[in-house]
Amino acid sequence: MTKNCSQVWYKRPGPISNKNLIKFNSIINSNEMDLELKENLLEHHDFVAVSNDIYEALFKWYSCDFDIPRVLRPDPAHPGKLHLDLYPGKYKRRTKSKTMKHMKKISNGGM
Repeated sequence: MTKNCSQVWYKRPGPISNKNLIKFNSIINSNEMDLELKENLLEHHDFVAVSNDIYEALFKWYSCDFDIPRVLRPDPAHPGKLHLDLYPGKYKRRTKSKTMKHMKKISNGGM
């Protein structure tokens, strides 16, 4: 911090770091499409979600180690509201036919 007359100047922050949000195995492979988030992340505690426009401005000013884009989806528990989908595709429901195939394999001794 540098004081100059009545102004205070702060050191510019470094790049945005998202690596603490990502599972270590995902970083080793570093295929950004396959980055997997750690479990049980809490918004406003572990991260702050921002709009794409805000992110683009922050990225332009500071850069970033890993992009973690996510989308808002309709909340099935609260009609008319949206929720941030942190783990897209992770909690897909099984269709009846997939469940039946799985059950059939088990009952046939895995064959």
